[in-house]
Amino acid sequence: MSLEYFLNGFMDDEFCNTMFTMENKIKETGRAEGKIEGKSEEKLEIAKTMLKDNCNMKKISKFTGLTIEDVRKLKNDLKSCISLEYFKIDI
Repeated sequence: MSLEYFLNGFMDDEFCNTMFTMENKIKETGRAEGKIEGKSEEKLEIAKTMLKDNCNMKKISKFTGLTIEDVRKLKNDLKSCISLEYFKIDI
């Protein structure tokens, strides 16, 4: 029995439609996850810019939707990065 003959037994219209539907759902899920990730990254970049401009954390939280705690963590991370850049320390 050839492989083609074997596969043709499984590749009826219903099977092909099911596979096509699954493929589309996977693609849709991937696109949705990508959009969410992109929005999160954008919020972080806006917050970084605002921190560098010495905006207060409440205002940053208001405009980005990040929590005050997230902004505080980001601020500490930026301080660490700036210190490492100043001393030219590679990790």
